[in-house]
Amino acid sequence: MSNPVDPLITQAAQGDADAFSQLIEAHYDLIYRCAFKWVLNQSDAEDIAQEACIKAARAIRQFRQESALSTWLYRITINCAKDFLRQQAHRATEPLDDATGYQNTAYPTTHEATHEAGHIAIDSAAYATTHSLVDEAANENAITLWQLVQQLPDKLRDATLLVYAEGHTHLEAAAIMQCQESTVSWYIHQAKKQLSQQVQNDA
Repeated sequence: MSNPVDPLITQAAQGDADAFSQLIEAHYDLIYRCAFKWVLNQSDAEDIAQEACIKAARAIRQFRQESALSTWLYRITINCAKDFLRQQAHRATEPLDDATGYQNTAYPTTHEATHEAGHIAIDSAAYATTHSLVDEAANENAITLWQLVQQLPDKLRDATLLVYAEGHTHLEAAAIMQCQESTVSWYIHQAKKQLSQQVQNDA
């Protein structure tokens, strides 16, 4: 059965910036929460969420509503989080700039990013300050657990975060990861084995 067509998504795909803004505002909780679970850092999660909004703005014309918008946004956010983590790992190996002591990396201005995302103005900092995940991040045990999860191979990590951090069923996680439900179940099984072994090694 195909998904019902959402007229707001159709309007956004046709270039209606207000419609796109409404969609993002309605789903920003999902985007930020997903990003936060991947990086466990409020500032980084905000950056990833902003990048996900920009990429969604660029790609909304190609979204055919063959899956739920939330599933599509999850994919975009997860890919942004992975890109961010890869960039962080790469920067850690780059030499520092001789004059400034900082790595020589160019970033888009806030104006450019906001403009490209369809003039969306989301006060993510104010939102994140009141979000329950910030309180959760203060829990040392929770941080330790998710740090171990982040060390898993990509597919095992993604499945674990989607199922246990985001509360998706194996079927929903499979739709986001674009694989079979049984594959997600196998990823979860392997993740549990590896996490159990890691905990035993650290004991």
